[in-house]
Amino acid sequence: MKLEGSSVPSPSGTGRFDDLIRTTIDIDLEGLTVKLGELEDLLRMKRASARPKDLLEVEVLTAVRENDRDQVLHPFFSGGVNR
Repeated sequence: MKLEGSSVPSPSGTGRFDDLIRTTIDIDLEGLTVKLGELEDLLRMKRASARPKDLLEVEVLTAVRENDRDQVLHPFFSGGVNR
């Protein structure tokens, strides 16, 4: 994360949280609405941080995405998506 003019940090690889919120979806988890971000945004932030553990996670998440192109969301979330 990088610190900008305010005390609120911006995630690495983004233009601020405004950049991330535009691609979220709302998911209902037992009455609690949670915003779920895009995998591409997560990958972008992990690449930008360039920490060894994040770069390893990029490899793992990219492999999972490539092997599971047909599944849009994890089965845990099926039926709970409110776009």
